[in-house]
Amino acid sequence: MTREEARRSRRASVLLMGAVVVGLVTGCGDTVAPAAVPPSATPAAPSSGASDDDAPPIASPPNGTVVSILFERGRLARKSDQVEVGRGSTVLLAVSTDVADEIHLHGYERVAPTNPGDRAVLQFTADRSGVYTAELERSGVRLLEVTVS
Repeated sequence: MTREEARRSRRASVLLMGAVVVGLVTGCGDTVAPAAVPPSATPAAPSSGASDDDAPPIASPPNGTVVSILFERGRLARKSDQVEVGRGSTVLLAVSTDVADEIHLHGYERVAPTNPGDRAVLQFTADRSGVYTAELERSGVRLLEVTVS
C-alpha cells in the first residue's frame, strides 16, 4: 500500500467513525470500532488530560469523557495517570504517539492501532465497575488507569 493509499484509508476511517458517532447520538447502534483519527479531523469540544497541541480536540460523546494522551520520545506528557468515570458513560481514549503500537484496555479487551503522527481513538462504554489499565501493548508503557464507579 502506498503512503497516499494509507492516508486515504485513514480518512475513510475518520468518515466511518463520524457516521458511527452520529448513529450513536441518534440511537442507531451501540458500539464503535476503534479507528485512527488523523490530525486533520475537525470536531471541537473540551477534553481532559494533556493533549497534542497540533491536533484539534475530539468531540465529547453525550454522557461521556474524552481523555487525550500524548506519548513522544518514550515519555508521557500528562499531569495524571488516573481518570475516574461514571458507570454507563462513554469513554474515548485519544492517543497521539510517535510509535507504531497498539492501545490495549485491559479488562475490556479493547484495542486500537497507533501510527506515528496520527491520533488513535479507543472508545468503550464503562459498563463494569473497577480499575482498568490502558497501555501501549508492544512497548509495555502504561498510559493510564480508568476507574469506573
